[in-house]
Amino acid sequence: MICFVAALQRELEPVIAQYSKKSKRYGYATVHECELDGKSFLLMVSGMGKVFPGMSVAGLINSKDYPVDIIINIGVGGSLVPDKAGLLSCILGSSFIQHDMDSSPLGDPIGMISGICVTEFEANKDCLKKLEATCAKLGYPHYEGLICSGDQFIASQKEIDHIFHNYPRTISVDMETAAFAQGCYVHNVPFAAIRFISDTGHPGEYEKYFSACRERIAAFIPAFIKDNA
Repeated sequence: MICFVAALQRELEPVIAQYSKKSKRYGYATVHECELDGKSFLLMVSGMGKVFPGMSVAGLINSKDYPVDIIINIGVGGSLVPDKAGLLSCILGSSFIQHDMDSSPLGDPIGMISGICVTEFEANKDCLKKLEATCAKLGYPHYEGLICSGDQFIASQKEIDHIFHNYPRTISVDMETAAFAQGCYVHNVPFAAIRFISDTGHPGEYEKYFSACRERIAAFIPAFIKDNA
């Protein structure tokens, strides 16, 4: 079963309103059981930041309430390469790093998650191709690359420059994707991510373009389910 996850309820509100049949709580997270043309899928709202995504993935998988085959993070995000991935375009994550993870004083590489010794989590390649196919079908411009996540909303050039200094391949930043990826990694569940660009680091863009991004999310999910569930 496919599970789409988002940090915020309002990112998924139109889809929840149309397809949700009932819901369950796992700690702070809410999971909605959905159906489209006889095909079942899940929508999960985790909460913002990196802790809530990890907890929500663990709660869902360890509950064994659903046969989850893959978890796909969907939501809005910021672009660090607006000439390639501009406003309202799609970022397909090929890999994921936590830009604020730093145990380098202990001799670790910046970004490495101690214990599992992983710095860069890889997306499921088969699902990545399916996400790309749905973008092409809907006519959504899309770009593939590294997504960096951290517990801060990036909204200044100084913050962008800091991320680029450590992770020059970054094309998008958000607050959750790499945490979802880590949760799926340790539970051995395939993971992929798509983010719709609501801002490029300029004040006011997020508020201006959020609704349009949500409309694209609301069109993307049923299109993906029809072809892949």
